Amino acid sequence: MLTVVEMTSVALSAEQQKLIEKISKENGFTDYEVKAISGSAKGDNYLGVITSVTIEDGNNKLELILKSAHVGEIRNQMPIHKAYMREIFVYEQVFAKFKKFQEEYRISEPFQSYPKLYGTCDTESSECLVMENLRESGYKLWNRKLPMNPEHLTAVMKEYAKLHAVSLAMKEKQPEAFKELTKDMGKHTFVDDIEDRGKAAAYVSSVMGNIWGAFEHDPVTTEVLKGFEKRLPDMFTELTTLSDEPVVIDHGDCWCNNLLFSYKVRKNLSLCMVFYA
Repeated sequence: MLTVVEMTSVALSAEQQKLIEKISKENGFTDYEVKAISGSAKGDNYLGVITSVTIEDGNNKLELILKSAHVGEIRNQMPIHKAYMREIFVYEQVFAKFKKFQEEYRISEPFQSYPKLYGTCDTESSECLVMENLRESGYKLWNRKLPMNPEHLTAVMKEYAKLHAVSLAMKEKQPEAFKELTKDMGKHTFVDDIEDRGKAAAYVSSVMGNIWGAFEHDPVTTEVLKGFEKRLPDMFTELTTLSDEPVVIDHGDCWCNNLLFSYKVRKNLSLCMVFYA
C-alpha cells in the first residue's frame, strides 16, 4: 500500500507516483510511505525540478532524487524533451555499454562517476529520471558562488579524462559497437536552437540580462561585456559544430552544480557527475 506525504509545494504528478510505486515494488517495499520534499535551492538546476524522495516501510528506507522536466512557457524556449531523451539514453544505454566494455578489458580505474538509475519516464511533458540520492552517501555540492580550488579542479579533470578515455578506447577496440552507440548523438542537444539566430539571440539576451545589474556601476567591465554579448552567438555555433565522425561522448554541461564531491577518504577526493543532457 502506497501512502504519499507531500512536505512542500513540490507535488508528485500521477506519472511520477506511478513510477515511484514501480520502483518501490522492484526494491521489495509493500506497505510503505513516500515522502517528497524539495531537493535543491533556487538556481541549482535550470532544466528541471529536483525533488528528494524517501521510500520507507519502518524497517527499510530508500533515498532517491527525482529530476523532472519543467512545464509551461520554457518548453517553447528550450528543447526540454530532447534534453531529457538524451539524458535517459545516456543513463540507460551509454553507461551500460561503458560498464560492460570496461569489465571486458579489466580496466583497473574505470569511469563510474554517475549515480545509480532506478527509473525513467519519457512521456512528453512528464519527463523524469529517478536516481540514488548521492547526498545520503556523503556527496556534497561545491558552493557555486565561489571559485573552485586546485584540489577540486584536479578531481574534475581526472574524471573527465576517464570519461573521454572510455570513448576513445571503445572507438579503437570496438569501432562498430561505438558507431552504433553514437549514431544518433551527432548533434549537441541544443544545436538546432543555437543555429536559429533568433533563438540564440534570445538566449544570449536572457543570460546577459542576469549579468548587467552586477556591473551597472562599472563602465569598463560593461563595455567588455557588450563586446562579449555580440560575439556569443557565433561562439556557440563554433563550439557546437562537430566533425563528421564523433570522437568522444562528452558530459556537455560541466558546471559545479552537476558535480558532487565525497570527502570520506582522506587525501582522496572522489567525484560523481550528474545530469548528462
